[in-house]
Amino acid sequence: MQDNVHELMLAEKAITEKDYLQAIVYYESYLKTHLLTVEVAHNLSLLYIKISAHEKAKSLLLQAIKLFPETDSLYRQLGNFWKMLGELTKAETCYNKALAINNQEASTYNNLGLLFLQKNTLLEAERNFKQALTLKGDYFTAMYNLALCYKAQKDNRQTVACLLSIISANPNYGQAYFLLGQILLEEKNSQEALQYFHRVASLYPDDVDILHNITISLLEKGYYKEAKPYCLTVADLQPNNTIAIFNLGVIAEKMGSYAEAMNFYEHVLTINPNYFPALNNLAIINLETQNFDKAKKLFEQALQIEPNNKSIIHTLSAIKGDQSIDCPPPEYIKTLFDQYADHFEEHLVKGLDYQVPLLFKQMLERNKLLLEKHYLLLDLGCGTGLVGAVLQDFAANLVGVDLSLRMLEQAKQKNLYSQLINDEIVHYLSTTIKQFNLIVAADVLVYFGNLEQLFFALKKCLMPKGYFMFSIENYHKGEFLLQKSGRFAHSQQYIEALIKKYDFSLRDSQLSITRMQNNKPVAGIILLLQRNK
Repeated sequence: MQDNVHELMLAEKAITEKDYLQAIVYYESYLKTHLLTVEVAHNLSLLYIKISAHEKAKSLLLQAIKLFPETDSLYRQLGNFWKMLGELTKAETCYNKALAINNQEASTYNNLGLLFLQKNTLLEAERNFKQALTLKGDYFTAMYNLALCYKAQKDNRQTVACLLSIISANPNYGQAYFLLGQILLEEKNSQEALQYFHRVASLYPDDVDILHNITISLLEKGYYKEAKPYCLTVADLQPNNTIAIFNLGVIAEKMGSYAEAMNFYEHVLTINPNYFPALNNLAIINLETQNFDKAKKLFEQALQIEPNNKSIIHTLSAIKGDQSIDCPPPEYIKTLFDQYADHFEEHLVKGLDYQVPLLFKQMLERNKLLLEKHYLLLDLGCGTGLVGAVLQDFAANLVGVDLSLRMLEQAKQKNLYSQLINDEIVHYLSTTIKQFNLIVAADVLVYFGNLEQLFFALKKCLMPKGYFMFSIENYHKGEFLLQKSGRFAHSQQYIEALIKKYDFSLRDSQLSITRMQNNKPVAGIILLLQRNK
């Protein structure tokens, strides 16, 4: 008998040491000479779940329920098991059986609330969390889950109230500080958010997962400088943590420190030569700094890891000078601008001295076409809304179309557009029933080689006597050229041929410096066309 009791003690000790397999050995040995108890059923089923022995866990719980049919905790645990496997109907049945036995157990209501939260049945989730708190007022887990429920309902006021209640009663409840920080970031209250994140980090200074989650929350909202200390702490705690070192590279890159970013990415590759994100980002930096040979080598390495990556295939074709390509794949455009969205304006306007939106306005003004609230205006490849900001006063209705959802998210925050549409622009032009009297495309045609389909689709959407204004990068031979940058340049002769073919008139054109690239001016042309009929 003492040996059997000793086995239970050894099992418990193994659990505290996280030696789950040894704990299972002790429990199974105990059951060879003893009847199953509720406590052993609980502990051993959890151990089976930890090692993914799901059939053993289920069989054990069903055996225990047969022996102890009036034990609500066994039904609750079986419900948790089914919920973990995504069998929500079976889980709900188990929780309801537990409540039928004992309707005063707060944890059952909490678990049922989590199930409804997972099903997005938010009012039922809220009702169950509140019932759990009625039964047990200091049930902080249920209160935190209620906060998550309010957040899912987009009720930040109630969410914050729940979280502050938790912190007031339990100042060491780290999850509450973390969620408060996330909400305040969403509300652009970065200073207060940082105070809450700092509190979480002080509670768990060596918890890599928590520090990583803080880093990711800050990075996703564009707070690169603020994310860096947390990322550095993770890298100090785990010097070979490739994710942390990679994120330090991302932070350096976003802050314009390309040399530092390259060092971090190269460090990642010394730890894991096949770490795709580091290979890809390092290749992009070399491409942007016109180190084409190094970029080519890195993209080729990345392509070995992701052989069907259309963005890389297109980029390599551009570097190699493959002129058989007349249009990049949509995946290339989407990936490029999704990655670029959060620092697009700062880089383009400040770093590259981007002038096209202002040049558009000046050309309309020169042609006496700046008419207040006059235009049904379509902004193709609207990005973050740089053109919309310049021309909104002259639009009765302003529609933006872009392939990048992350760009559109940035544009939406400016509240400039009547409508924002996530679509490839030729597809949109071909399928929409709307018509416009001014269509603009700033720094967009550089991502198309052959412009035939674009002009054909565009004419359908442009009212008679309507205007099309766009920019191109200048090319002096042939029709168009795929440059090593992945962008296309077009000749003025090619544009003139399209103007004639699709029955437009050239109202104005201007040779301009549209932006800078590697401290060198990029020569472009701004054109204003008018549809004849």
